[in-house]
Amino acid sequence: MAGSDQDLEIAGYRVIERLGAGGMGEVYLVAHPRLPRSDALKLLDGAVSASPEFQARFIHEADLLAPLSHPNIVHLYDRGQLDDGRLWLTMEYLQGTDAKQLLREQGPLALGLVSEIVSGVAGALDYAYQDFAITHRDVKPANVLVRLRAGRAAAVKLVDFGIAKASTEATSLTVTGTTVGTLGYLSPEAIGGLDLDNRTDLYSLATAAFELLTGAAPFTGTTIAAVMGAHLYQPVPAVHERGPGLPPELDAVFQRALAKDPGDRFATSGEFAEALAAIAAASPAARAAAPTVADDDPGYAATMLRPAEPAADDAPTTVAPSAAPTAPSGRAPVELRRGETVDLPHAAELLLRVETPRVRAGSDLFALIVDGDERVLSEQHMVFYNNPRDPDGIAALAPGDEAGLALAPHALPPGARIVVAVATDAPEPTRPTVPAVTVGCADGTWTVPAAGEPGLRASVLFEVYHRDTPSGDRVLRLRAVAQGWTDGVAALVRSYGVEVDEG
Repeated sequence: MAGSDQDLEIAGYRVIERLGAGGMGEVYLVAHPRLPRSDALKLLDGAVSASPEFQARFIHEADLLAPLSHPNIVHLYDRGQLDDGRLWLTMEYLQGTDAKQLLREQGPLALGLVSEIVSGVAGALDYAYQDFAITHRDVKPANVLVRLRAGRAAAVKLVDFGIAKASTEATSLTVTGTTVGTLGYLSPEAIGGLDLDNRTDLYSLATAAFELLTGAAPFTGTTIAAVMGAHLYQPVPAVHERGPGLPPELDAVFQRALAKDPGDRFATSGEFAEALAAIAAASPAARAAAPTVADDDPGYAATMLRPAEPAADDAPTTVAPSAAPTAPSGRAPVELRRGETVDLPHAAELLLRVETPRVRAGSDLFALIVDGDERVLSEQHMVFYNNPRDPDGIAALAPGDEAGLALAPHALPPGARIVVAVATDAPEPTRPTVPAVTVGCADGTWTVPAAGEPGLRASVLFEVYHRDTPSGDRVLRLRAVAQGWTDGVAALVRSYGVEVDEG
């Protein structure tokens, strides 16, 4: 614990230690000012607290949690706002760890333990839906807290209702045509933008249970598009083949729980938990022999990354906007090196055209729309997915030309950014170096080179986002990253704090 934390007080709560930090803010273990009790306090940072959209989401989470009273749902105590504008809430603190960390520490978990975890989460989900018509929408191991006692789950708590939604709500906190959640656990209907009910949480719970049992999620891939395609089209893998040592009777249970059509699944999460428990009763100690993902295959859930530098937004050299050519396209574009930024002209708000060289060397160009709450809002991919639910949205294929993407930054929600990258799935040793891209609008053209390192699967080339100037004006900024990784597109996404497959 940092020395500064020892003397820190937040809204009357004395900080004991900082438990973690993320894109939205920090979480602290605090001492209650009047009761002999320790609570968890979530504190949003100033920039996020100032955003009307994120204020709404924060209040929304508290409003949904406040009436919920269930032994498997973390209990909300209070919320408020500091004098400097930062929002906070306090909730029940559970001594233990999350199920994702448990998997990292122990490898595939015993069937009996997984059954106990699933039963707890299922009880929470069914209670929230049956009594309050609430769907959680982000069920995953990282959002399940577990306290163990003698190898059993003494307590199981479902957390993070930040994107939960009641079916009676007339409005949505997300922009039209977006997919919200953690991609590795999203149901097919969530990916497709369809209406959701409790069976979407059931699908996510079954995906999490499969991962806890075998060491890997049932549907993986080296690109975001591949993961989405797997959820939509790939058959459910046999659990006992992915996890040698597990009873083959589990296969039928997961076939039903992970059915593509919600109508083919169990009616409730509790029914899935009961089916799992019936098999676990006969062999509670059964567990997979070893993780099923090879060490040299990062899949989509085991990514190491080397973040781009410099990380601080104010650190890069800024290339003056006047350096951008305004003459016809025959003029050479301005080259932005890694870490450099440029404030874009007004024409870029309405349209930025992104192109790769005509010969893409087997590489694909795609764009992610990322919000400040660590989630992917939307993906546009040259080959797989062009978000047909939002054809006039933030990013789309450039009309009549497969060489590029058309971006509309003016449609970015507050706090969001566009992350553009080039990726290739070509096998080693033939995998080529990904090419540079050219970014242009009516009033300027820039080129961003990829990292000069051969054999990259993915290279983040640039990001586009809004910045507030000292005068109070909002400007659009292009930041060159040109940083590559060898561990796949997941590294690219997670380097921006975006949750794709895990917390």
